[in-house]
Amino acid sequence: MTKKNHENAMIICARRTLESSYGPVAVWITVPREETETGDFLCDYGIAGPRTQRRGSVIGIDAFQALQLTMERIGTELLFSEEGQTGGLRWLDTAYEIGFPVPASIEDLVSPKK
Repeated sequence: MTKKNHENAMIICARRTLESSYGPVAVWITVPREETETGDFLCDYGIAGPRTQRRGSVIGIDAFQALQLTMERIGTELLFSEEGQTGGLRWLDTAYEIGFPVPASIEDLVSPKK
């Protein structure tokens, strides 16, 4: 993944590596960029693991919403990935912690039952 420095190009602003029993899972996210036609902001992301390969884009009404929704999309995709379902996916070696938020409607799937 290479940074590009020209206007309206993908510039990776954050990376994180999670662990799973299958091996490391790398995640990246780009700086939100404004779409000239709509004025909305677009954030790209990628997930690269031994069993999961995903790339996508998320749109928000401003840069903050684009970032927030992208983080939730990443959390959801990680949770439902093969590494997340059967591979003991974890961040900072902590069980039940994937290091990304998920929408409130599925939060109970991340935490252990009380």
